[in-house]
Amino acid sequence: MLDLHITDDHGFDRIITVKPRQLLVFERLTGIPFSKMEDDGVSMAQLYQLAHIAMRVHHSETPAELAEFELRYDVMPVGDGETDASDPGRAAA
Repeated sequence: MLDLHITDDHGFDRIITVKPRQLLVFERLTGIPFSKMEDDGVSMAQLYQLAHIAMRVHHSETPAELAEFELRYDVMPVGDGETDASDPGRAAA
């Protein structure tokens, strides 16, 4: 699935794996199919919304409101901008 590196200014630093159920919740909330995000790219707003959904499952201290989550955490996809040497087609994607 999708791994997200989530940090904050107070020492929180984890890799969170977004599971299929969390993608389903995201799709239902936004109306955006995950396949479209893969084809068209992911906006930061979409990435934060997806991270917020996943974090609410994985981390009990996650703020209930997305706006508060956005103020507290930094989110980056794992592997963003990196090339996987074992898959030459990945660099072009």
